[in-house]
Amino acid sequence: MLNKLNFIRVTHDAKVAKRGTKRKAQTPQDTPTWMAWYEDLVKYKNDHEGSMILSDDYPQLTDWVQLQQSLFAKKTLTDEQIMKLNELNFIWSPHDAAWLARCEELVKYKNAHEGRIYDHFC
Repeated sequence: MLNKLNFIRVTHDAKVAKRGTKRKAQTPQDTPTWMAWYEDLVKYKNDHEGSMILSDDYPQLTDWVQLQQSLFAKKTLTDEQIMKLNELNFIWSPHDAAWLARCEELVKYKNAHEGRIYDHFC
């Protein structure tokens, strides 16, 4: 349950929960929250040498990226959101993302095995 709350960036405050006070949950499409997730994605990209392939260590960010891909397909992202993601070379297709992830694995394998795989595979 807390993972779901963390995903939508709801701050869990036990004292508020005990009093029964309800908070409005922000969805990932709310502008301030969307920007927070976007900034997390920028940080991830910078920390991982420009890679847009998320590792299993970042399940919440992976969920957010997949949500953006889905919303893009449904044409519900704003022009500004699309522009900002394009600036990061965002991968709009989940199929392309999977292919690129396998390609990165191949490059890592090649580097670990003294270049025994040809570069032209990627």
